[in-house]
Amino acid sequence: MRGHATSYLDVTHIAVNVPDLRAAESYYCDLFGLEAAWRDSEGAASMFATWEQLDAAGIEPGVVLVWRDAFRLALARGDGVASRGALGLNHAGLQVSVDELRAVRERVLREGHDVSGWRDGVALSFRDRYGVDWELDTRSHGDPREIIRQKEARLGNRNQREA
Repeated sequence: MRGHATSYLDVTHIAVNVPDLRAAESYYCDLFGLEAAWRDSEGAASMFATWEQLDAAGIEPGVVLVWRDAFRLALARGDGVASRGALGLNHAGLQVSVDELRAVRERVLREGHDVSGWRDGVALSFRDRYGVDWELDTRSHGDPREIIRQKEARLGNRNQREA
């Protein structure tokens, strides 16, 4: 651990800058089957206010958090990919059930997104409309080295079949 005494326990959220919070909330809720947890208007209204309540008060939130189970996605008002700069989000990986993997794949295909990888019942990789690359995987990443061990074993088996 290189002298560090801390542990990573959970992913609290993944943040994505988007140009339109309302559209992004709807999009991500539909894509991943999420729901809004709160909308942060920096104290100008309750963080649990609906869009209708915010509209009536003339308030635009700066951040919206959508979620389900252990997946939390913070949507921040920005000007999209350009506002992230060169060191912005590269991709996000999530562990999902086989059923969820297939359900998200159906929604991804319906949206016409670029699917860069698909292994039925195992993994899905795609880019969403905001330029975020997602990797959904049904395998446990409790020990991230195990995925690499499995990959190397597959490649080793393939190389033995080809020899």
